[in-house]
Amino acid sequence: MAKYNINTPAETFLRDMRKDKTITCTSVITHCEQFNQSLSPNYTVMDIAKGKLESSWAVGCLSRFGKDLATEIRQVIISQIIGEMMAFQTYIAYKWLTDEEDKLLEEKFKGKLPTAEAELAKGIVTRAKWQ
Repeated sequence: MAKYNINTPAETFLRDMRKDKTITCTSVITHCEQFNQSLSPNYTVMDIAKGKLESSWAVGCLSRFGKDLATEIRQVIISQIIGEMMAFQTYIAYKWLTDEEDKLLEEKFKGKLPTAEAELAKGIVTRAKWQ
């Protein structure tokens, strides 16, 4: 069961994010603090995910909290990743991605990164999911 689901209060997630000393991406912190300033009591983690996110925020959030997020939230965050290389790097990095999440990421880079895709097919680059 995910630590953060679609009904988790946003304040819970933001509190945990502020406590996390491993986050170095200031855009992640800034993004969350902006939400924190005007949160309604009913605001959820899904509301944060549905906000206009920078790709760097989306990737940073998945990097730190991805395995703890419900798949519905991860899918929304993945949909906001722009750039085929960011999508490819996310695709190869995480064991916890579902098949549906794999497809969402693949749609972003398939046919656009011939060298990276060839290296993946040849086993030069491997996915964490395969290890």
